[in-house]
Amino acid sequence: MAHRAFAGTLAGMAMLVATSATGVVPATVTPAPHLTYRHVAHPTAVRMRDSHGSSRNRTQAAPFFAPSRSSPASAPRREGVVPTTQLSGTRVTGFPVMDLHRQETLYPTDQASQPPDTQLAAGPISLAEADNDTFSVWSKEGAFLASADLNTFFSVPPTYDFSDPRLLYDRESARWFLTGLAFDKLHNSQNYIAVSETSDPTGIWDKYLLTTGAALVRDQPMTGVDTDKVVVSWNDFSGSPPNPPTFTGQETYVLQKSDLLAGHGAQVAVFGPDTTRFRVVPALTLTAGTTTEWLVYNEAPCASGCGPGISAFGVVAITGTPQAADVVWTESDLNFTKTDTPPDPRQPSGVAVTSTVSERFLSAVWQSGSLWLSGNDACMPAGDSSTRSCLRLVEVATGVSPSVGHDFDVGSNGIDLYFPAVMVDPGGNLFVAYTKSSPSIYPTAAAAISGAASPASFMTELILAAGQTSYLFAPNNRWGDYSAAAPDPTDPSRIWVTAEYQASAADPADWGTATAELTLPIRNSVTQAGGSTPPSRGPVNQVPPASPPPR
Repeated sequence: MAHRAFAGTLAGMAMLVATSATGVVPATVTPAPHLTYRHVAHPTAVRMRDSHGSSRNRTQAAPFFAPSRSSPASAPRREGVVPTTQLSGTRVTGFPVMDLHRQETLYPTDQASQPPDTQLAAGPISLAEADNDTFSVWSKEGAFLASADLNTFFSVPPTYDFSDPRLLYDRESARWFLTGLAFDKLHNSQNYIAVSETSDPTGIWDKYLLTTGAALVRDQPMTGVDTDKVVVSWNDFSGSPPNPPTFTGQETYVLQKSDLLAGHGAQVAVFGPDTTRFRVVPALTLTAGTTTEWLVYNEAPCASGCGPGISAFGVVAITGTPQAADVVWTESDLNFTKTDTPPDPRQPSGVAVTSTVSERFLSAVWQSGSLWLSGNDACMPAGDSSTRSCLRLVEVATGVSPSVGHDFDVGSNGIDLYFPAVMVDPGGNLFVAYTKSSPSIYPTAAAAISGAASPASFMTELILAAGQTSYLFAPNNRWGDYSAAAPDPTDPSRIWVTAEYQASAADPADWGTATAELTLPIRNSVTQAGGSTPPSRGPVNQVPPASPPPR
């Protein structure tokens, strides 16, 4: 994140479909990381709605950490990729949730930061969102209900700032899980996990301090959960300014879920640090009774520098529990069409929306033997003459011998798409949230849906909230670093999709987030972003695309 330093046309989407990758590299090519067993101390209970703002002043920016690499000058059109029919855009009603202005109003001393690291999940009664160091609760009709300062909630040291939240609701246990890190100017850091004691996100949570590090940032903890485990994975970067940080390995914590649910000190199995993997992403497990947690990462193995261009990715199955001391990491490295670093996304001002769009996987979800994952990629959409930022979607059929079922990019002629989050409903239909922009489209929150029968043929694009102007957050723009997609536990066929957009024509630094509840067929209705009164739910309000903004 960075501190604040100063007082669309709905185009048709040309979808690209890749042929399935073939072949499995034996798991022995990349041995499991070193395993140790530890114990996390007993948590502290705190009520979320009592965690009000602190008196700190944010004085530093979280650096964008990446392994040393060289990006390709261009990304040629992928072999075996063919365009499908272009689709017309559709506006869907949705409502705005957190934005920079609201954060600054709620907590004026420590919330002027970017990017939001958008996370939103649905509980039985309400929605909860985590952006940077603000936690907020909303009704499912769009009413703002409560908020908390996560610096106060996690008792972050006075010179530290909370960052990189990951938030999920586990339907099986009816609990919320929240992870993140805090850091200071010298890149000292702490990592946390909190678990709600009930399904009420405003109630009491048990918070745990997982790690502390001197001149060591355990960056972007990614979180997944299954029936008996909670898995958190992050990248370690060592060094203090002015020296550049050095990637020193990934770590994966496997926590005993029953300990967390009981509010006890937690038994934990720790894999790593190891330098042959980078940005390991645990999946959200949707199928109840599942005791295998699936994880994915690009470029397997990355011993040569963790750079783009490796035509394989790691699929990891973690079984066992820390309580039984039988945790096992089983990995298959699967062939697929390599991912490449996308070009910087464009906007009408001519200044890039951000320069930190990497080709790494960002989200993963597992259901009934199918593992879907999403990330950024570089591709050349049908009818285009230049490489664009595209959405990469991959499906893995899991089992004894995992294999790639679908592997394709989603691109749009002349338009940049970035920071996707993927989710599935019980029927296997695919939902993706992301941001889009171009030289004629301000940064806009969008989503797309694809039927299970033909995942690579998206039915339509949905606009959650149109950007109001070009984004500018001095001295350097940051966007992302991810979007959100989550099922509603009262009806898992309803999926909440949330993405970032530029929210104010009067202030170019005002990032915003917008959400909508979608189904297939689409039948939701909630307040359109920028609206004031939530209407009752009914058929979706579909309107023709708006005129393009002035260039």
